[in-house]
Amino acid sequence: MTALAEAVPVIPPAVCPPTVWQVQHLQEQSYQQTLTLQKNLASAIADGRQSNILLLTEHAPIYTLGPRTRPEHARVVDPAYETVPQLVTDRGGEITYHGPGQLIAYVIRDLRPAIHAVRAHVDALESVIINVLAELTIQAARDKRYPGVWVAGSKVAALGVRVRRGVAYHGIALNNRPDLGAFNAIVPCGIEGGAVTSLQKLGVDITMDALADLFIQHFQPVFNVKWESAS
Repeated sequence: MTALAEAVPVIPPAVCPPTVWQVQHLQEQSYQQTLTLQKNLASAIADGRQSNILLLTEHAPIYTLGPRTRPEHARVVDPAYETVPQLVTDRGGEITYHGPGQLIAYVIRDLRPAIHAVRAHVDALESVIINVLAELTIQAARDKRYPGVWVAGSKVAALGVRVRRGVAYHGIALNNRPDLGAFNAIVPCGIEGGAVTSLQKLGVDITMDALADLFIQHFQPVFNVKWESAS
């Protein structure tokens, strides 16, 4: 039985002071390419050469493994997914799947000098998804034990963050219409018996572009954003 916490739609403004951000739509891009881009942008933000930035994309099928992934959780039990590549990455959490039909939001943000900034950052990411789903008439919530966003005991959005030199990168993945069989072939996020769902499975029919627009719409008030054009 999943222990759901009460949804808090918008974090207090004091957690996210007004900040200038850029947003980039990367279309479908490989995980490795995007990881390199994130690290470069995070370094530029830490050096004061870059504004905070939101990257929106999809990935070709890939399993990504956080440093705490247990080998048995990454063992693919369905032959249909044995050829999906696996890549060890530097975000928090265990193994998960990325693929077409999943909206990936990489949130590269200077957390300095806020107190308890990482927890507030994670809460903010979850709040954006909860608000997006509310607009789609889906009641979602946090789980007290695990990061991410849940609907009726099934995870609809997975979250992982890394902080380096005071700058957070990685972000959150929202399942619109991915291949859910790829999740069933592993132990997603290292949660034994954990169920994964999608907007499609929940009866929502929305294009990836429309979902990205909705994400941006709800990202802005939660993170107190003033947008600027990316160079």
